[in-house]
Amino acid sequence: MAKSSRPNRETLTAEHLHDLVFLSDPHLVSDGSRALCVETTIETRKDSTPRYRSSILEVTIPSNKGDTPSVRTVAGGAQSGNASHPRLSPDGRWLAYLHTPLDPSNGKRGDLRMLDMQQGGEPRILHELAGGITRFAWRPDGKKLVLLGRADAPQDPGDVVARTVDRLHSKQDGIPSPGLTSSEATGAWMLDASSRKARALPVPPDGISDVAWHPDGSRLWMIGSESSKEADEWFGRIWELQLSTAGVPQGDLTAVTGALLAPHGLSVNQDGTELAWLAPHDPKDLASPTGLWTIDLSKKRRRPVCRTQADDDVEPALGGDARHGRYPTRPRHSAGGWIVLWNQEGASSPARLHEDGSLAALLPMNSAVTTFDESNGVLVCLREFTDRPGALTLVHEDGSTRTLHDPNEAFIKRFKLKAAEGPFHAASGGGRVAWWRLTPHRTRRDHALVLQVHGGPHTNAGFGFSFEHHFLAAHGYTVVFSNPRGSSSYGNAHATAMIGGYGTVDADDVLAVADHALAEHRSPNAPMHLTGGSYGGFMTNWLVGRTNRFASAVTQRSICNWLSFYGTSDIGYRFAEQEVQGNPWNDFELLWRQSPIRNVTNVTTPILILHSEADHRCPIEQAEQWYVALKRIGKAETKLVRFPSESHELSRSGRPDRRTRRLHEIVGWFEQHA
Repeated sequence: MAKSSRPNRETLTAEHLHDLVFLSDPHLVSDGSRALCVETTIETRKDSTPRYRSSILEVTIPSNKGDTPSVRTVAGGAQSGNASHPRLSPDGRWLAYLHTPLDPSNGKRGDLRMLDMQQGGEPRILHELAGGITRFAWRPDGKKLVLLGRADAPQDPGDVVARTVDRLHSKQDGIPSPGLTSSEATGAWMLDASSRKARALPVPPDGISDVAWHPDGSRLWMIGSESSKEADEWFGRIWELQLSTAGVPQGDLTAVTGALLAPHGLSVNQDGTELAWLAPHDPKDLASPTGLWTIDLSKKRRRPVCRTQADDDVEPALGGDARHGRYPTRPRHSAGGWIVLWNQEGASSPARLHEDGSLAALLPMNSAVTTFDESNGVLVCLREFTDRPGALTLVHEDGSTRTLHDPNEAFIKRFKLKAAEGPFHAASGGGRVAWWRLTPHRTRRDHALVLQVHGGPHTNAGFGFSFEHHFLAAHGYTVVFSNPRGSSSYGNAHATAMIGGYGTVDADDVLAVADHALAEHRSPNAPMHLTGGSYGGFMTNWLVGRTNRFASAVTQRSICNWLSFYGTSDIGYRFAEQEVQGNPWNDFELLWRQSPIRNVTNVTTPILILHSEADHRCPIEQAEQWYVALKRIGKAETKLVRFPSESHELSRSGRPDRRTRRLHEIVGWFEQHA
């Protein structure tokens, strides 16, 4: 009997999401001999909801290519709570990390713990703040740490009589309902690692968001705003604090820059003469590519200079749903100069900055690097491919790589995950639009496609990993995804082409990709379904009001009305003025012209609306408006599915059972409208 040609593999289901392992936040010891990273799994429980479990791994860096790296769990694990943000002391002996309880029923927000990596034993609690510690950094002498966080505990909702709001930016997505930001600014403390005594440090007037040490520990630099008004406009400054050897402030906190647009990722070069940070290349335009900015501390006039070229984006924004935790993009300084993460044409790689502002990628541009660290000439990163979630990878000087830890190797083989094909290029508006496709092992009888529109819009699709894409392919769909105008990684003109004209050239590009993908498909008359989230949800709503060509649509965490979005989103007032180019009282017609609900009477495509109830980025009132209008008009079959307690990040870091329910809803809608 002839052998079957059918692949020996399992069929991927939504519940197999629980089998993925997520790596994040890699950190090298100063001599480059070991790396730490966070490993997160999903714990499925019979009598309760599934939950995330995070632990810290130590991975040795082989000195010879023939050596095998060792991997061991050093914090977190079965019974000890979640461990994250690992940072080794400069001498490599002490591991400090953040610990949070598995079930924080007593209201504790977690604490900072320290473990002796030489002697072992149990970790000890170094410090805790009632409002939580958000991050910390070792002083270069290894004797002290600076902590960022809040001293006051959040008020129990049951004890609240009323809440007073007195600032413009008063809420934030990801904060539990009602999403209001704390009235207490983020503070900083100097902690002695031996005595565990903490001293409050002066911070900028509206709090501190980032911190970096001078290499000799004599100075501390901070990012923070001069006022709440400045912060509400997304501006911050860099401040300097002189310190004694005992860590006592010497003099006042002083600003070393004026107001900067969205500064973050603060870093210092090896001799302490240059500060670097990430911010938009155009200091007045949030949509412009992210650049590397520096100031020369050796000069009296410290003028910020953008060191990268106008079209180079040094902050990756590649979409993906197999990440959980922190993915720092902070620039690093090595003997060869600054190293940044370069986001180019749907790919990202660590890259070295040359004096002329050009960048040299350290890896081929055929993958997605989400974060990296460098120390003593050693560089490690988390690297994804379209068929492989992030793996801890060592990058050699000659550009070759070695996988140090890939916890999903068996998963990839088990389901025989395929790589996406592309990029292909569709002609639109006199230019070319890059797109990719993921083909199934076994196609459906109708050969249907799913057209995915990414969020942002100033993010990009490409070489990152998406479980959702593979899940749809497992159901026989060919998945198409692209980078229309508005996407990052193709330069400033591409990213800003649709500013003030949402639903114009960007929509043209998406439809051009749909045409090209069908023309290249095995069955050019096959049905095509449409979906997208956030900006992709906006585009889904917009396109079904423009055309009835799609067999069905799923709109997720979407926008339908810029007029109400302006005052209800946590970023609405700033985003609408920047992107849609107006406000409701002066520019009513402009915002209305770009709102999908304006064309709602045209919609006949069956549409499923998915939205999280605690989404403060695209508030659920957007879904409710869209749903009520569609139901009232009655031309399109419509259903709304609401996810309680979830934020804008449902598809990426929501509760695991809600994430799988979302996937079932999407594929169920497509199959119902085959």
